Amino acid sequence: MDLLTQVTATGLLTVTAMAHLGRIHKVFELTCHFRVQYFLAALVCVLAALARGSWGWATAAAITLVINLSTIIPYYGHKSCEAASATNPAKLKILLINVHHGNSHPAACLAVLNRELPNVIVAQEINQTWADALSSLTTKYSFCEVLPREDGAGIGIYSQFPYSFLPTSAPETDIRPCILLKLEVGESRISLLALHPRAPIRPGHFEKRNALLAWAGAQMQQLEPPNICIGDLNCYALAFSRRGLPFWDLGYS
Repeated sequence: MDLLTQVTATGLLTVTAMAHLGRIHKVFELTCHFRVQYFLAALVCVLAALARGSWGWATAAAITLVINLSTIIPYYGHKSCEAASATNPAKLKILLINVHHGNSHPAACLAVLNRELPNVIVAQEINQTWADALSSLTTKYSFCEVLPREDGAGIGIYSQFPYSFLPTSAPETDIRPCILLKLEVGESRISLLALHPRAPIRPGHFEKRNALLAWAGAQMQQLEPPNICIGDLNCYALAFSRRGLPFWDLGYS
């Protein structure tokens, strides 16, 4: 039992340290996916070590526990969506959809949109074919901005609410555009940033994705709340590359 506790504590310390290296290489970033599991395993390890009187190993496991818990707690330490909505009568339903530029079934996509009836649609991987296929949305969504690109880099927004564009200078903005605007939802003004960073698979894409996410995080910090960052971010919620972006709970429903 002592050997198992020691091996577990050592392994947890190792993978936790590797997770912190996720900011420099995509292989290390993969270890960020299991923060909750690391925390639970460390908790069991602490209790087992204390039961055996192994104070040193209990301390080692406790360090792992605290580090991973510190990355999880922020997701539970902010005002809930229900509480915010109770004081804000504005209702906003946003639907994000990645159509996949190679997909040849726009009817299925339109069926989802007609069923869900969102106020705002953010569509990603829009190419010219998809822009044409979704053109019928303009009958229900009077305010649209569509930026078609090939190879999954296009983006479009279809809104029932008026909006005004905000200045933006995102990395790769011509190749991989973002949309930054301020929605007019009743008496509320909500900043919305829609983006689709590169998947960190091909050489150089990890760095380009991180550069765009860092830029997005800086934008979110500068914008007056409420603000929303939405998109297929191609990163795990607990990854270091996502830090600076707002949490999922937006205060609007």
